[in-house]
Amino acid sequence: MADKGQDILGQPVIIENKPGANGAIGADYVAKSTPDGTTLFLTTLALSVSRRTGGPISAMTHQGFAPITLVVLNTTLIVVKADRRHSMKDLTARAKSQKPEK
Repeated sequence: MADKGQDILGQPVIIENKPGANGAIGADYVAKSTPDGTTLFLTTLALSVSRRTGGPISAMTHQGFAPITLVVLNTTLIVVKADRRHSMKDLTARAKSQKPEK
């Protein structure tokens, strides 16, 4: 992505990973960066979901962010061990039967 970005922008693109807290560390870093348009945040849906499920995200995290482009369409798969050929219906029934009591 850095190479393609450099070609498009005509200037160097540096990727700096800020792992941890499901993206919140990177989001916080970008939110606190100088708002000059040179620092971008690449994220997934996970950051938005964790905000709504009580994840540890600072109040700064979503302030001032606006989407600018879609980078990838992602597909999520549910898989089981090959020797356990269950259908999704079977897997759901099993999960419901093992649901912990409240």
